[in-house]
Amino acid sequence: MHKIIALAVTVTTRCDGCIAVHSKKAIQLGAAEGEIAEAASR
Repeated sequence: MHKIIALAVTVTTRCDGCIAVHSKKAIQLGAAEGEIAEAASR
């Protein structure tokens, strides 16, 4: 899922607004909480 990749990239750049947007969209597209947590922990 490309939103998970986008989330992982924004975590590395530490853009809080971008993290929020990509997390919300990933959830809307059906990403599991575990996937979000894994991407955010990178």
